[in-house]
Amino acid sequence: MSRFRTIAVGMTLGIVSLVTAVVHACPFCNAQGVTLAKELEQSTFVVHGKLTNARLLNVQDGTGTTDLVLETIIKPHDYLKDKKIITLPRYVPTGNQDDVRFIVFFDVFMGRLDPFRGIPVKDKALVEYLQKIYALKDAKQPERLKLFFDYLEHPDPEITTDAYKEFGNSSLEEVLQWIRSADRNYLRKRLTEWLRSKETPALRLGFYGFLLGLCGQPDDAAILQELLQVRDRDLVSGIDGILSGLTLLKPEEGLRAIQRIMNNDKEDFTRRYAALRAVRYLWENPAPGVSKEALLDCVVPLLSQGDIADLAIEDLRKWKRWEFAETILALYHRPSHSVPIIQRAILRYALSCSQQAQGKPAQLAQAFLEQRRKEDPKRVRDVEELLKIDEQFNKPGGGS
Repeated sequence: MSRFRTIAVGMTLGIVSLVTAVVHACPFCNAQGVTLAKELEQSTFVVHGKLTNARLLNVQDGTGTTDLVLETIIKPHDYLKDKKIITLPRYVPTGNQDDVRFIVFFDVFMGRLDPFRGIPVKDKALVEYLQKIYALKDAKQPERLKLFFDYLEHPDPEITTDAYKEFGNSSLEEVLQWIRSADRNYLRKRLTEWLRSKETPALRLGFYGFLLGLCGQPDDAAILQELLQVRDRDLVSGIDGILSGLTLLKPEEGLRAIQRIMNNDKEDFTRRYAALRAVRYLWENPAPGVSKEALLDCVVPLLSQGDIADLAIEDLRKWKRWEFAETILALYHRPSHSVPIIQRAILRYALSCSQQAQGKPAQLAQAFLEQRRKEDPKRVRDVEELLKIDEQFNKPGGGS
């Protein structure tokens, strides 16, 4: 898989990336989207029952009606008072599937029913899940996460996917508050079971590894070390979370693991990029035993690697690490780095350095830019304009 396709896939999956990073989202959970709790909140009422008596009124446009025999009221409303059957304004034939029930989300608009979502169910697991969610409708998210954690590996895909989305939509602070109030031994037990299980989706291993790092004990690091050695579980997007969790549990071991990946230019781009994401998390969220200098030592080897140097340069720019100016500016005409994406990153670094640094780094950047403006003034102007837009957008309130 090419480097650019890899990043595109990561962005699609919602992985925290340079371009699409969600600043306050819980890291390493790659599932966002509308949850069932949100649909419950937005609906007028939600019920569970059996569809019957489907009547086709117009063959040409497929309009008709269908009766819904009520069995469970999940979200109540006055409209449901004394009702045992609701007639849906839609033709929904069910054939001979007598054992299939539906959960139906309703809106009421100008007195008319709008059943905007229906979920077929064969048992009451999803019904009970929604009832528990509704019972916590007034609770804060950290309290609600206690419920969703228990459903993360539920056999019903509708339930487990929704519970995972709840974590993906939560902030890091909400997750930390949940952990602080939870039974850590219970969390460790469940997380270690899931991390060891071959049935756990690979996309979740990073998030579970990260959670174990937040709530576990140093001995738990062995599980994460084992996962880093396994190459047959399609562990791509989860390496960042596992490396972060390992570093939280055993800082020296975690940093060594990150360095081993980043120092090896023969390592898959996906793994080096994942290690860089772990460093970004640890940089923004300082952890005991993890110094900024140690993280910089991890990142610097990437500068010499032509397929990932631009990402490392951009991080050093954002972190205002101008002591690397001489090294970075010297890469501009190196054959392995003389491609537009890397040269733009170097120009961005030089522009910021010339404005924000002092002493030798600022002087080097100014001299570098003066030469580049002579060689290709349009490229420098273009990068300068884009950098101004980017900085304006990232000011507090600038992206609203």
